[in-house]
Amino acid sequence: MTSTVAHTFSSSTQQSNACRPRRSPSVACLSKPQLHGSQRHGLTTALLASQTTRKSGLATSSMTSSSSSALKSLSSSAQSTHIARPARLAVTAVFGKGPAKKKGKGPAGAAPAEKVALNVAVFGATGRIGSATVKQLLQLPSTEVAQVRAVVRDAEKASEMFSEAAADNVLDVAVCDLRDDASVAKACAGMDVVLWCVSGQDEKLTPMQLFKGLFGLNKKDRTPVDRICAALKRSDAKSAEESISKVVVLSSAAVTRLAWSAAKKKVLNTVVDIPIVRLNPLGTLDRQRELEQRVRESGLRYTVVRPVGLKTAPDWPAGRPVLSQGDVAVGRVNIDDVAKVLVSAAQSPQADGATFEVVTLQGYLSPLDNFETVFSRLRTDEEREAMGEDMGFGETNGDSPGEAAVLAEFKLMMQLLPGEIQDPTRLEMGKTYEQLDRGEVDRKKGAPPTKREKALADGVRN
Repeated sequence: MTSTVAHTFSSSTQQSNACRPRRSPSVACLSKPQLHGSQRHGLTTALLASQTTRKSGLATSSMTSSSSSALKSLSSSAQSTHIARPARLAVTAVFGKGPAKKKGKGPAGAAPAEKVALNVAVFGATGRIGSATVKQLLQLPSTEVAQVRAVVRDAEKASEMFSEAAADNVLDVAVCDLRDDASVAKACAGMDVVLWCVSGQDEKLTPMQLFKGLFGLNKKDRTPVDRICAALKRSDAKSAEESISKVVVLSSAAVTRLAWSAAKKKVLNTVVDIPIVRLNPLGTLDRQRELEQRVRESGLRYTVVRPVGLKTAPDWPAGRPVLSQGDVAVGRVNIDDVAKVLVSAAQSPQADGATFEVVTLQGYLSPLDNFETVFSRLRTDEEREAMGEDMGFGETNGDSPGEAAVLAEFKLMMQLLPGEIQDPTRLEMGKTYEQLDRGEVDRKKGAPPTKREKALADGVRN
């Protein structure tokens, strides 16, 4: 598989993305080694052996001799090509500690050893996902969640939406101006975890902010998420090893795709040539990608959750949330399923440092362990970068284990597309997979946006 990626991606990406500086401070800019067939086979053998070992519950020291040889071969190749090594080489991260390996990323250090009752704030609590998240938090016992704070712009709307909880004093409603440092700090005071569930429309960006976002001129602007991270770091007086402060970010699938190299876009065209990605109203996807990266660089524990197209029952009932990585997921997810994943990620150290997409698989139940096993199998962002995956800033070439993993994920996720035709490039914005199956819509690949699509995009902008 890796050789296929190498053949497809390498020639273009080596020319256009030659050792660009990485955004994350934890990973150095890599001058990628060229892995020959035997080395690629050896790495694959090592990865498979690791998965078998972890599933069987054995210690990672029980790797087969072939796996050990593969790692030594990869290490020798890296040394011979003078790699500027990241903090942890990819294979070290993969084989490091087994299912309980997740630690908080950055200076904030490890997650707490004991499970404690958390104080949780939900920003955007009256939105579609935010309100569902608050309701799920309120259903948890006080031994898991001690306090829930709904952070909103409109207190009256929040009181109506959560009237019963507010009357029982189990919900704290805080009005917050996201543009004001003091207001955000007050909303975060005493909180252990902040869930960011604010959509671009709910942020109420000014015309100047929208203009700057369109042309990518807002990268130095201070955002509400910057204020949240700063407030949590100031209010957490615990030592690095005891810190439990965490940010869980509701983002969106597709935020990295426009930043991929031309070669990668061509291979993964099925997830690139779709309406919302092509139109990218006023740089929304770019702004969201930048927001994610600021959280990664904050030094706090974090998780980034990227849902695909949001739906509710009966159109798309809740089912089993399926998590994937690589930003290649397309389809539908039930809003309650997204809320369930957000709440579980807020509680679980296993989800620390990870970014993933989520879709709903109908007809299956959610796991009883609140996604602990699923979270433990995810690669952290640090591990993915070390494996050579492009995390959204065009800084890799295709000849890497990370991009091989993305291609494998892509092939799997395409089987989970709704409908019978299963080709999202043939959809128009605002049309459904069912309409495509019935022949009511059939966009030609690469076709420019229609007037109707542009009008819908203007609705997203406004």
